[in-house]
Amino acid sequence: MSSTSFDRWTLVGAVVIVASGLYIVRREHRLRVRNRAALDVEVEALAKKL
Repeated sequence: MSSTSFDRWTLVGAVVIVASGLYIVRREHRLRVRNRAALDVEVEALAKKL
């Protein structure tokens, strides 16, 4: 074992940080997809007016 050891709370904190980052990446991706779909609908509506 190395001279540096991590206690349980350090590992719990690391898991929380990684899980938070993954959640944010997933949420931002879903929002980007939703906004892109809304933009496509607006472009189609505008094209019909022309």
